[in-house]
Amino acid sequence: MSENFIKALEEISIFEANKKYATKTVNKEDLREDLNMVLSQLDDVSNIFAALPVGDRRIMAKKIVSIASIKSNVACDIYCRIAKTLRRDDLNVAFSSYTALCLTYKKIIEQFNRSFDKWFNNPKMTIYSTKMSQVVIFGMIDEAKLFCKYTTSLFSFVTFEITQHNNISELQEPKKYRKMLIVDKANDFTTNCIRRLADNPYVFSDDMDKASQDIDINITTETGETNMGFVNPANIPASLRHSLTIGSKSFIINIFRWVGEQWVMHKHIKYLKQRKEKEWMEAHVALLQMDLQGKDPNSDEYRKLVAVIDNYNEQIAALDQKIAEYEQE
Repeated sequence: MSENFIKALEEISIFEANKKYATKTVNKEDLREDLNMVLSQLDDVSNIFAALPVGDRRIMAKKIVSIASIKSNVACDIYCRIAKTLRRDDLNVAFSSYTALCLTYKKIIEQFNRSFDKWFNNPKMTIYSTKMSQVVIFGMIDEAKLFCKYTTSLFSFVTFEITQHNNISELQEPKKYRKMLIVDKANDFTTNCIRRLADNPYVFSDDMDKASQDIDINITTETGETNMGFVNPANIPASLRHSLTIGSKSFIINIFRWVGEQWVMHKHIKYLKQRKEKEWMEAHVALLQMDLQGKDPNSDEYRKLVAVIDNYNEQIAALDQKIAEYEQE
């Protein structure tokens, strides 16, 4: 039985409790706003695929498969490797599993939204008042964020690779950090997808309720000592252990820094980036449809879309840099 999540939480409670964030507070409503932002991101990702008819996605899948073996087509190769691991219909209908995953993540996050006051029953939280149940929720939110970020990066990179003509790229090459994301996070992303596709989305909420007595404890005492010795890992369902491991890795920075100290500035940049990314992906869909229909890449309409996508590519990269500066300081 894996007890990595216990070790991770213990390290937080011992190492982090005496650092500067131990004196910081986070407003409950700011956390709720971050959760609602994730729901909006999931809607945006879902709308990408809803805008592409199944017929177009079948053609897209054929193109992805046909060029995946070319060494330079990193994204198409990764897409196919993920598809083969998931063993669903993604090699026949492009991104078909991702549509189902969007719905799954949305249902899970919506359940958290409805029960938010149950799990966050104080107007403010500190490291000393943080409960295991809350770290579970942070972990699932982080997982949903990775799904959105990875999916949009993979989709944009695949679009770049399949809209080439005579070995000439029509679009500007996606930024290096997006390539690094789809390469470095492929295994984590695939593992998460397998888990979410296998489980009923309501199982996670049910597991939270069943384990509520065991996870409704503070991860640390008011003097910074760990409470993990009181936890019996056998009482924590596997689904929650996975989320606890994810949540424990990032929640100090994600919650007490940019939702606590810097939320006002940080959320403005995130909202702006989300709006720009939504428009960027809509342009990708429009270009894909033109390309799949055999439109002339030299036409004014085609070139205009290429210019729009490349412009958004630069704007979003600049916003991502600002977000990274907030989160990594």
